[in-house]
Amino acid sequence: MALLTSIQAQYQKALRFYLLTKYTTAATACSKAIAQLPKSNAVQDIDENESYTNINIQELETLRYSIWTLYLNIATTVLTQQDITPHVTKLFGLSPAVAKSHDQFVHAMWQLLSEGYGGSGNVDPRLVSSCLVMTLKIQAVNVGRQIVEEWYAAMSDSTMDYISSIAIQQEESDDVYYNGCMEAIDLYVTRILPAMNDYETAISFVQYNPLISDEKKE
Repeated sequence: MALLTSIQAQYQKALRFYLLTKYTTAATACSKAIAQLPKSNAVQDIDENESYTNINIQELETLRYSIWTLYLNIATTVLTQQDITPHVTKLFGLSPAVAKSHDQFVHAMWQLLSEGYGGSGNVDPRLVSSCLVMTLKIQAVNVGRQIVEEWYAAMSDSTMDYISSIAIQQEESDDVYYNGCMEAIDLYVTRILPAMNDYETAISFVQYNPLISDEKKE
């Protein structure tokens, strides 16, 4: 529990600075919280990791999502207000080399996020949506496309089956994961691909996608 308490305190510190519009300080605190988070794949092997046995896994995963949401919100705000410098990249726990462009910066952030979740296919779809919104705001849609396509391609068969089972019910769902997937897919086909003038891929993706209900396809 001590680990969870420490991470929670660091998150609250980051959130407080964010609300005070002290974004660089918030970024530093948020990066420290992320550095303390055990990787998702490590938590999944909890029986072999005695240091995690006293952690409430559900509480940890909720906190993980909150921290990454704040991290992405801070990054979006900073990227829309100032130029990227090596100092800025360091605040977000990234290499100074990615300060060359928004594309490199966001791609590096996505890699860090993927590592935190034990692989791109495991990333919470709500965070995928946050990444896509970021790329739209800073006009880095090429990276947005790479992100969502990498996430979708790496999604496990069991996850695909789960989402498909909800889609075929042809009714509104209150499943957070399913709705998160639908939001990410919607951003991809209605915002990202059109911004690249790739309507053909958007149409094909919707037509042949087993995760999208017939009602949503229409």
